[in-house]
Amino acid sequence: MSIPEVFFRETIDLNRYSNAVSKDFVQTYNNVILTAAKKLKQIDIKQAEAGAGVVIAPQTRKRLRAIIQQSKISLDMWQRETSKKMIKEIEGVAKVQSGFIENELKKVVKSGTVPINSVAISEKYAKSFVTTDPTKINIFTSKEFTEDDFIKFGSGKFELTARQGAMQTLPNGQTVEKAFRGIAENQKDALTRHIRQGVFSGESTQQIARRMIGRLDFEQRGTVKQIAQRGGELTKLANHQIQTIVRTSVNQVQNQASQAVYAANSKVAPKYEYVATLDSRTSPICKRLDGRKFAYNKGPTPPQHFNCRSTTVPVVDYEGLKKREGFQDLKAPPKGKVVTRPTGEGTGRVPQDTQYGDWLLGQDKKLKVKTLGNEQKVRYFERLAKKEGSGQKAIRKMVREDGSERSLKDLQKLYGKPSDITIKIPKPKPVTKPTITITNQDKLEETLKAAKAAERKAKAELKAIKARDPLQPTIAQLQGISPKQKIQPVDVNNAFNLMDDMEGLAGVNAKKLRKFTEQREVFCAWTTGAETRGRAYGTGAKKMQEKIAFLKENAQLKRSMELAKKRGQNNVFDSIAPSSDPITGLNQLSNSQRVAAGLGKIEEILDSGLEGVSGWGHAYFTKFVTTGKTTAFGYTLQGANHIAMKTKSFHKKIKNLANIKSAVKDSIQKAAKGTPLGNVDGNLYQWTGRKIGSKTGDSWLTTYVHEMGHQVHYAANRPAMAGKAWIPSRYGGGNYMEEFAETFVQYVFDPVELKRVSPDAYKWVDDALAAALEAPL
Repeated sequence: MSIPEVFFRETIDLNRYSNAVSKDFVQTYNNVILTAAKKLKQIDIKQAEAGAGVVIAPQTRKRLRAIIQQSKISLDMWQRETSKKMIKEIEGVAKVQSGFIENELKKVVKSGTVPINSVAISEKYAKSFVTTDPTKINIFTSKEFTEDDFIKFGSGKFELTARQGAMQTLPNGQTVEKAFRGIAENQKDALTRHIRQGVFSGESTQQIARRMIGRLDFEQRGTVKQIAQRGGELTKLANHQIQTIVRTSVNQVQNQASQAVYAANSKVAPKYEYVATLDSRTSPICKRLDGRKFAYNKGPTPPQHFNCRSTTVPVVDYEGLKKREGFQDLKAPPKGKVVTRPTGEGTGRVPQDTQYGDWLLGQDKKLKVKTLGNEQKVRYFERLAKKEGSGQKAIRKMVREDGSERSLKDLQKLYGKPSDITIKIPKPKPVTKPTITITNQDKLEETLKAAKAAERKAKAELKAIKARDPLQPTIAQLQGISPKQKIQPVDVNNAFNLMDDMEGLAGVNAKKLRKFTEQREVFCAWTTGAETRGRAYGTGAKKMQEKIAFLKENAQLKRSMELAKKRGQNNVFDSIAPSSDPITGLNQLSNSQRVAAGLGKIEEILDSGLEGVSGWGHAYFTKFVTTGKTTAFGYTLQGANHIAMKTKSFHKKIKNLANIKSAVKDSIQKAAKGTPLGNVDGNLYQWTGRKIGSKTGDSWLTTYVHEMGHQVHYAANRPAMAGKAWIPSRYGGGNYMEEFAETFVQYVFDPVELKRVSPDAYKWVDDALAAALEAPL
């Protein structure tokens, strides 16, 4: 079963809920300490009235004892009330979670009308969870759940009882109630100790109070983390402990309720999948378990530790259910292409079934170091991933079954240096030809044709898998976009996915474009043009550097430019590009001259343009990496290995390509009649007075493809078109390089129509793309 996105959203919602509950408990605890501190501050006046040489005035001593005693009573009351509140919260979480899982199971088996058993939450379950120590009860308790273990109270219904609640404890073996009581007892002792030590060391009660509560006041605004940071010695640690207890308990109940519903429906979903959070804070044990499937009662469940954020999802046995009487019509829901998974790194959406190690393998070096600890471990990880063929397998080599990480010393003993790890290239499995059963002689030719197409597709997919370098950046990683903008790297990747899924020749051409972009690591810098405006000195320079840091500190942009510098003039041929523009007849620079000019700017940017906001390097960075002062929506230059895109307020995430394909088809048909549009994507724009806007917000994709067309043309040494003239748009009639880029957009989005009306134009672009794909990297 593919994991519905709602499971991840629900996990995020529960995390927010636990934060809200934590804040409530933290604030009531802090109020006890704040009240004690307030009373302490009022004592200084009385102490001042004592005679000379009296260390502690009698009335002061009496007041201090009263404050300590009242605070102890208040802390006892806090722990009792908090435990009672926790029981209610736990009961609510269990009911909501069991109902949620039941509803999701009903959705995924809806087509087969498969009955789903429900699980009721016993009134005693939550109280038992919070208060009962499983080692001190005389009934048999077990973490295991089976349908027979539940107490039936109606047909198809089961109950989560006090017996299951009693067996749950925090990872350190304590009950929730005992944990809260422990905080109260520890803080009572700490309060007494702070006051006594402060008084006898000569501190004023004002100073003692300040040490106790720090900068905290009764308003207690912000998150628990922010409240704790403002607190003092008697609040900071306790606040973090309270939040940890609540978070861990909510996660525990969430997963126990889920497991209860899964087990009550074990004939529908005999297994569950362990799902970890994809970010650098995930624990080693959860990294290792991510994506693994277990039979109920046979595998680990969250929480594996305090503050665990992992969850589980059911694995529905569709094939097994369809074999049972009455469920033959059951169909698995369509599998989505991408799914949002919880992440704290802003890496966005990932393909279905992506496991932790494979997600990490696709991240930049900085995030890998943050996650694994140091660069040497990153090298081991990348080398093991290449050897094993998967990032997740590499993670399981680096983390033991008990969840402990292997140290660098352990890795060196096992594998030697990272470079010593031998990478085995697996032999491709032979392609099994489809078995053809002829049921109608008239359909023989059609069946054979389909079989050959399936064989070609299988061979192509096998070749692509074998050829792809797992360390090669993805489309998303080749984007440099401010986190403040509407369009994010994941949205560009999704747009490429939509192009890949176009039918027939369009999908084939789109895949070629993706391959060219990724293997040459062509970076795309997205800017509004305002990032580099203003004064480039003093505080203005600092602000400008901060605004453009998302590009200047981007490791992939630097690598893409260094690749351009490394390629240099290698394999640049002047004979391929015409000496004059075939459209305008004007003389132009040769390939080598244009590449040399572009490389000069790239080298200047690398030398000084990434370090500050002044000098020629920054001037070239503004003009050739950002969209600077230009009004163009996109830009690139020969010799570079990046394109620049102007971010506009009307840009939107693309959900389908219908508008783009329709606009491009119309541009081809108008061009064929000799009445070309202004641009091939002209129908996607609209004018309001003198201001240009977008009808649907998806025109950025055609601009992106247009600029990539230039990159393809440059890599192929700018060949001119042979055969019958083709003017794709009025803009494309300006010179033959724009003619190529505009035709390239038509080649990607409607190749069939382009090939029909201008076979020569189609061949021109197709040959150039083939040459570009073969060009040295």
